[in-house]
Amino acid sequence: MKNSSYKLIALSFFFISTVLSVPMLANGQVREWVDKTGKFKIKAEFKGVEGNKVVLQRIPSGKRVTIPLDKLSDADQAFVTTLTKPKKVPEVVPEAVNNGSSSLAEPPAPEPKKAVEPKVEPKTEPMVEPKTEPRVEPVTEPITQPEPTKPEMAEPKIEPKKPEPQPVKAEPITPPVQPRKAPRKAVEPITFSAADLQIPVLGTIDPAQLASLPAPFGDLATEINESDDTSKVRRSLESLNDLPIQSANSSLINLLQKMTDSDDEFYRRHALKQLTRIQTSEALPFIARSISDRSNTIRRQSFEFIKTSNDPRFIPALVERFPSVDRDQIFSILEGFGSLAEIPIHPMLQHEKTKVRRETAELLIRIGTSASVSVLEAAKTDESGMVQLLAKKALKEIKKRGQ
Repeated sequence: MKNSSYKLIALSFFFISTVLSVPMLANGQVREWVDKTGKFKIKAEFKGVEGNKVVLQRIPSGKRVTIPLDKLSDADQAFVTTLTKPKKVPEVVPEAVNNGSSSLAEPPAPEPKKAVEPKVEPKTEPMVEPKTEPRVEPVTEPITQPEPTKPEMAEPKIEPKKPEPQPVKAEPITPPVQPRKAPRKAVEPITFSAADLQIPVLGTIDPAQLASLPAPFGDLATEINESDDTSKVRRSLESLNDLPIQSANSSLINLLQKMTDSDDEFYRRHALKQLTRIQTSEALPFIARSISDRSNTIRRQSFEFIKTSNDPRFIPALVERFPSVDRDQIFSILEGFGSLAEIPIHPMLQHEKTKVRRETAELLIRIGTSASVSVLEAAKTDESGMVQLLAKKALKEIKKRGQ
């Protein structure tokens, strides 16, 4: 009876130590847990496994979270498997049973001590972690060797990302002009010819040549030339949008040039549109003239064409139109031409209107080179204090750019 009772006691201790060994191994493991994608990381203490979910306690908040095991990285899944695998416990337990069989009086005292020993054994489990290191060498090697430095190395990777966007956002605010200043190098001045912008003598319009255009454009051109019905002419002008450029002839170009001088705003606007599409070179003087058109719509259309063409031959016409309500648009276009517009704009520093002189000085701050030094030095004595300040600033910018 005594022998059987001792055996029952020994078996009871074996069963209790087996049941309690897994959570004792599992709990207390603090590490940085990474998800399958590698994007999300948390520092937490392993608290156990519930079904197919891992229970973690965040450090330092203490908040518990459960994460599906299959959502963790391969290294973390392997780590959990090594913690929860009950293979190491039987290795120690048989010794307790054997000891119990050799001396039935001894097991009750030592067995609980040996059952507690597995609590200490997980400390050797970092020996298991290095096995997983080769799988994720780029990530684990620098982190797992000194475990306390894992969060320290992870945090610097996140912290620089926060301040980096801030300087980038702040820099463009203070020098928005700098990207424009860099390419503003002094260039050879262009000699503009008055003939470039002179309206040519209108050529003849041959009805037979208009009618020879491909169908239905021959009929449309004839209707534009001969009809007195405004609505029909307007429809025909719009329909010319589909005319192939290579099909246009001299009579059609002469007809469109004639219509740019019409009293009807619709005629002027659509004739200019077709003329710039069909024959850009012949359209240049008509576009230059149209930036002074009484129609705001036509002026805006012409400015857009000049921006697109980027033809410096428009510069004299733009400078002449500078002291107008369209000054802001013209300022932007001239700035786009850079140093090419520098010398043509100089006369505007002596314009009778203070606002024009002031904005001319502002333009030279952005596009000026050494070619503007003399006129800016003279502007330092302007009757307007604002013009004086802007002239001085322009001289500093030119010196800074070394142009």
